[in-house]
Amino acid sequence: MSLLLNPELRRNLWLELGPARVIAMPAVLFMVFLLAWTWGKAEGMAFAAAFTGWALLVLWGTRLACDAVISEVQGRTWDGQRLSSLGPLRMTIGKLAGGPIYAWYGGVICLVALLAAGGIADEPLVPIGLVVTGLFGQAVALWFGLVQLRLRSGVQRFHVTFAQVVGIIVSVQLTPFEHFIDVSVSWYGMTFNGFEFALLSTALFTVWAWIGCYRLMRAELQYRSWPLVWCAFLVFLLVYFDGLSGQYFGLFSPFARFSADEAFLWQAGGFLTIVSASWFAMLLEPKSIVRLRRLFERLRKGDAARALGDLPVFVAGLPVLAIAAVLLTLGKPEPGLLLAQAASLVLFLLRDGALVYYVVLAPGARRGHLAALVYLVLLYGVVPGILAGADAGVLLAAFVPLAMKAPVIGLLGPAVQAIAFGFLLSSRLTTVRG
Repeated sequence: MSLLLNPELRRNLWLELGPARVIAMPAVLFMVFLLAWTWGKAEGMAFAAAFTGWALLVLWGTRLACDAVISEVQGRTWDGQRLSSLGPLRMTIGKLAGGPIYAWYGGVICLVALLAAGGIADEPLVPIGLVVTGLFGQAVALWFGLVQLRLRSGVQRFHVTFAQVVGIIVSVQLTPFEHFIDVSVSWYGMTFNGFEFALLSTALFTVWAWIGCYRLMRAELQYRSWPLVWCAFLVFLLVYFDGLSGQYFGLFSPFARFSADEAFLWQAGGFLTIVSASWFAMLLEPKSIVRLRRLFERLRKGDAARALGDLPVFVAGLPVLAIAAVLLTLGKPEPGLLLAQAASLVLFLLRDGALVYYVVLAPGARRGHLAALVYLVLLYGVVPGILAGADAGVLLAAFVPLAMKAPVIGLLGPAVQAIAFGFLLSSRLTTVRG
């Protein structure tokens, strides 16, 4: 109880739930429900409550969740909060539960109205879906707001809107109309309809979104963290997609209801998701010249335990990527080509990481991430276009992950580039140090 009623949560409750606001919310919602009742009786009221609840919890709640931190930064009170005695867990709960509390106040009223109207016909899980999608969207919005804060890209109102949009986009799978989609999904031998599987998946990823908020809050409050949680998340993605394919570990293959080709598509999709998650982690993680120098110094001294805390998360996740790449090839025809393709994707990840770090850590760089993205667009788009126009398509695999068509070039190309950008990055470290 003392954990939930921490000072940050009580402060947000006091600020958000003023007497006038407490009275205004049910009054406005009563008029909305009354209007829906006059037009559609109980069914109309149920739909109005569902959509109004989704709008409050997702459209508005995501903004309130992100603004709980960004407004503190703009008001120049965030540094004071960081120096307070509140730990990262209490601070995360205070922001995540307290920031959007007014949206939840209205959302609970909508849930009560939805249940009082008898719910939506043949869809008993809609109330649970509203709660889960609200929790997920708000957690993602707060997480992305903390990411922008840690990147130190300048805090503006646009960043709140950006985080809000991200939270809304990832919540569309549980909109109130989703129950009209008639699909069936088999996951670890259990069969779900589309809404049920979306609800299950969102609930699982909500837990990881909360963990992500907590980890970023730890970093923001200057707590040292090891990247083991990130590796655990990659393993979770591996297991999650194995439930759809039944092919990775073979533990649940008797339950798989897909053909070999369909199962491989899910398996390959899982591997691509893990690589993509690692790529975005590389891009969104703060880059520090001091942290890199400290990493190499600790490695030189053989202090592996403390060096692990400074290791970029996308590098720490490479063993999981290697395991996933090997599992992808087991029992498949032409495993060598598949392994070459998987290795090529990992090499491109390393190349992109070295390039982004080199550009972002340039002395006086103000918009390093934007400049790095421009260079990546050139490497992935313009250069292959030039090669294709010059009838040099055999070299495409050196700039685009197409190692299955040209294994040697597909491996040597990104490897040489990764080494080259790695050398440039090392020279950057030496130059800055000097």
